[in-house]
Formats: sequence, C-alpha cells, structure tokens
Amino acid sequence: MRVTACVAAVVFPVLSGCALIQPDSSEFYGDMSDSDVQLAATAMQAGLEDRPDGDAESWANPETGRQGTIVPIKTYVSDKGYFCRRYREQIELPDGMHGATLNDACRNDDGVWVWRTI
Repeated sequence: MRVTACVAAVVFPVLSGCALIQPDSSEFYGDMSDSDVQLAATAMQAGLEDRPDGDAESWANPETGRQGTIVPIKTYVSDKGYFCRRYREQIELPDGMHGATLNDACRNDDGVWVWRTI
C-alpha cells in the first residue's frame, strides 16, 4: 500500500506538493524541519536543472543531521509539452536510517521544477 505525504516548502512555495511513498518511509519526510525542506528544495531545483541523468545533487543540514540526494534518472517531454525529469530522492537520518522515493518533476512556464505525482 502507498500513502501520500505532502511537504510544504517555506522558501519555495511553488514546490509544495505531494509524493507517493511507502508507509514505512513516511517518517523520513513527515519530520523534516523547515530548513531540511529548504535544502532539499534547493537541491531538487539545482539537480534537475544542472545535473545529467545519473549524477547526484546532495544536500546536508548540520542543524538536524539529515542529508539527502537528488539523482535525475530520465528526461522527457510531457504530453502537454513540458520538460520533465524522473528522479530518485534519498533522505538519510542521523542514525543511519534512510528512505528513497521515485518522483517526477516538470518545468513550469516560469522555469521552476515542480513535483508531479507519478
């Protein structure tokens, strides 16, 4: 069974969105601090804009000990003509536990990458 977890980005409100995740990994996303979300959102924008498929964009928050990576996997054009990328996001907790999700994001008319539920 899958559940939907929503993350609201403080600095990048356009990135607020939802991603399908496995129930056992929801703890990795539900407890993210505002600074975790800001760092993850910045890494998502940079990774999807600048990294080739397979090349990771990393972030780390020394305040919380959380860290993560965004790895673009596939670049494509949506049925509505938008550039999109499938990517793998991994979050790691200070205790070594980690979770990963597969997401899609598309570049909107303003050039910002926005989550898209797959």
